Amino acid sequence: MWIDKRGAELDFNFRYSMYILTFQVLFGLFFVFLVVSFILLLKPPTMKKYKTSLKTVLEYENRNEDVLEDQGHEMRKKTNYRLTAKRFYCPTCDAPTEGIRGTFKTCENCGETFKLS
Repeated sequence: MWIDKRGAELDFNFRYSMYILTFQVLFGLFFVFLVVSFILLLKPPTMKKYKTSLKTVLEYENRNEDVLEDQGHEMRKKTNYRLTAKRFYCPTCDAPTEGIRGTFKTCENCGETFKLS
């Protein structure tokens, strides 16, 4: 009789501890889900097609402009500048600088303005 009571008590303790363990595992998984969700929600949404933030794309659409076309113009300007820019030297202090022929440039070292030719 005493053995049956002791066995029933052990069975109850085992089931109780299993319920507690299951509850802790489920709570842990829920907490991990919450952390991952917050991390993903903090990232600004982007459009993969444009590789730009969704906010920027919507601003362009409101102005009836195309993001890709604008990015192409920016890349073309950078490429044109790189192709036409040459290295020049300040006539006063011989410091190197870059610029386009026929424009005026102010030297960063001495402050003199000179024409690039």
